Amino acid sequence: MTIEDRLEKIEKELAVLMKATAAAATTPKVIRANQIIIEDENGKLCAELSMSKDGPGLILYDENGKPRAGLSVSENGPRLILSDDGGKPRAWLDVSDNGPMLNLCDDSGESRVGVSVFKNMPMLNLSDEKGESRVGVSVSENGTTLALSDEKGESRVGVSVSENGPMLNLYDDSGESRVGVSVFKNMPMLTLSDEKGESRVGVNVFENGPMLNLYDEKGESRVGVSVFKNGTTLSLSDEKGESRILLSVYDEGPMLAMLELLDENGKSRTGLGLSKDGQGLIMYDENGQNRAELSVSKVGPGLMLKDKKGKMFWSTP
Repeated sequence: MTIEDRLEKIEKELAVLMKATAAAATTPKVIRANQIIIEDENGKLCAELSMSKDGPGLILYDENGKPRAGLSVSENGPRLILSDDGGKPRAWLDVSDNGPMLNLCDDSGESRVGVSVFKNMPMLNLSDEKGESRVGVSVSENGTTLALSDEKGESRVGVSVSENGPMLNLYDDSGESRVGVSVFKNMPMLTLSDEKGESRVGVNVFENGPMLNLYDEKGESRVGVSVFKNGTTLSLSDEKGESRILLSVYDEGPMLAMLELLDENGKSRTGLGLSKDGQGLIMYDENGQNRAELSVSKVGPGLMLKDKKGKMFWSTP
């Protein structure tokens, strides 16, 4: 073998060795460990990657050795924690089976702002320095809800908007709704309730006019006042909610005012009317039959008595 042949062989072997060395240098190395600590050139802790019984976790430290960011994964889902320069967590982000959640904390570690999506329902929660929820906002398939709470976390104001319209509720310190304002299908409503949550005052505005109802402790309407297109009506009811007295005042027509007294079955038994031509009193029996009429007109007074079939058997003059 000549010298030229030997040199050519050596060059080929060197070329193969260089290719192998280059390939080995670019092949990523695999490090297997339960904990990896990264330090700077001065030996200060910068990052820590570890594996615990709950799952893997990564912690990043600042130049003072305080933990500032942490990322972990457990059986409940991933979590990201961001801390202040004192190492106190100020924000954390979780993702669980129910959805994502973001919490922002004050310098004492209390969560003050919470944003979450719970089963496709976004929610916002604002808390005070004691961790009590004071403001809550949520959006569901039924509409939007706003809740304002007191220092005990008890809801005191509730605002909601649904397909039926907006609603406002004011609650007492025991959690009972005492004031309710709503617009139900273009009809405004106001409700005032007692300490048991029973409605005692109701105000509605219908297409024909406004109506006021006063209720007893059992929820029965005892007083009703309404204003309609042709006048005003006052209704007084018994403990069963049956109207017993009706007083109406008319704006138009021959009749100016009318007072009716009704029995327990809701039948009119006495009617007193005032018209442009005079006054009249009518008395009915239990079957609703007109039995007596007393009138005063321009021509003078008159009295008429009838039998149970409605036939007159006596009159004067």
